[in-house]
Amino acid sequence: MIQERFKVHSKVSDYALELSISQRKLQKVTEAVLGKSPKQLIIECLILENKRLLVHGTISIKEIGYHLGFDEPSNFTKF
Repeated sequence: MIQERFKVHSKVSDYALELSISQRKLQKVTEAVLGKSPKQLIIECLILENKRLLVHGTISIKEIGYHLGFDEPSNFTKF
């Protein structure tokens, strides 16, 4: 689900709501099964897509930030 929707849903609460479970339950399940928090999984997807776009894309860093759901280029740069 994260790989399909990480550009639109960047908050753990979005995924918990979609799965009809609490954020805490989602946290416990992902940590038990994958050893990572839901937020870490979202960040990993963003980083992987960022690398892919930087290496293979032809758009600017600013455009990549907008493409990945960042409102401001400075927020993407800090990320």
